[in-house]
Amino acid sequence: MKETYTASLGEGVVPRPLMMPLVRGDLVGLVWVRPLKVGQDALAGIVKLASSA
Repeated sequence: MKETYTASLGEGVVPRPLMMPLVRGDLVGLVWVRPLKVGQDALAGIVKLASSA
């Protein structure tokens, strides 16, 4: 995942934030933030994703 993010940023693409929940060290899923618009919508979307934690 880190390599994908790094490559995307190098191409000028900003990947959507995500969470990778672990249970006893095992990955159990991926949760991406909804599509965002620049500005306050991005802030609201990230806050909503964070509240899922």
